[in-house]
Amino acid sequence: METMTISDVSKLLHITDDTARNRLAAGNEMPPSFRVGRRRLFLRSEVERWLVERASHPLGANSRIAHESKAD
Repeated sequence: METMTISDVSKLLHITDDTARNRLAAGNEMPPSFRVGRRRLFLRSEVERWLVERASHPLGANSRIAHESKAD
């Protein structure tokens, strides 16, 4: 299993490391992660899955609402 650091994930998401840390601390949407000692790590397969899920639902939780309003 390949792991990624917070810096690796930040580059992939086109955000700064500080923004990624802030998102994690605030409980905002980020790929699943875990800690090993003081390091936060991400499984590459989980990050890729997380990205695919967001790509298929670009509006996130609001996609259902947007879809329903179009049906009216």
